Amino acid sequence: MAAPAAAASADSPLFIPRPAEPARRGGRGGLAGLVIALALAVAVAPGALWALGAYGWSYGLVNGATAQAALTWAPQIALASAATSVAALIAAALAGFRRFGGLALLAVLVSAVTLAILAGTGGLGV
Repeated sequence: MAAPAAAASADSPLFIPRPAEPARRGGRGGLAGLVIALALAVAVAPGALWALGAYGWSYGLVNGATAQAALTWAPQIALASAATSVAALIAAALAGFRRFGGLALLAVLVSAVTLAILAGTGGLGV
């Protein structure tokens, strides 16, 4: 025998209220998400500057002064990306490593690979 439809209403003695869903804390990531997004953007920037300086001038996309400026700033931003990736790791540890740890480790990986390539090619002046 099927239960009547009225049993589900609030007037029925069989009605059991469900607890309200807890509010989602943090929204899209809050401050930790912002720090990690900044770290990822800064981690990609040295490679983009190096490519602009090396290939942009070769293919005539930029003039020589712009290419030289890009090649000059790439190692400095690469060192700054190491600092921002450490800040991303700290933010992920404070905000929940399970949620933000993968992106923070990606920022560290991209920064480390960029620094290794720049050091290997002599771009850091080492």
